[in-house]
Amino acid sequence: MVAGCVPVFFHPASAYLQYRWHLPGDHARYSVFIPEDAVRVGNVSIEDTLRRIPGAAVRRMQEEVITLVPRLVYADPRYSLDTVKDAFDVAVEGVLEKVAESMRKVETTDHRRSSWLDKIWSE
Repeated sequence: MVAGCVPVFFHPASAYLQYRWHLPGDHARYSVFIPEDAVRVGNVSIEDTLRRIPGAAVRRMQEEVITLVPRLVYADPRYSLDTVKDAFDVAVEGVLEKVAESMRKVETTDHRRSSWLDKIWSE
């Protein structure tokens, strides 16, 4: 992807789940997904699947991949990327959002009504 190539994935965990902070949710805009099970049992030919993609669609995906490159690489810390987020920025934002989400859940939980506490208090 860093070279501008359209990636072909065979399992959602290979990128879509593993890099969900770095890659947008509309996977078809920048990648091709071919289910590994379909390839394994011979229902799908990788080559035929890729050949069926129109050239214009491939070019659009390549352009989208190029826009994603900064989110996938780590910038040299000696240089400022004022308008672009690199992989570090994206990862830190993801972690901070996860922490904020966890804190919101804790704040909205009525700790007095927890089911395990109910069991303890009723004994």
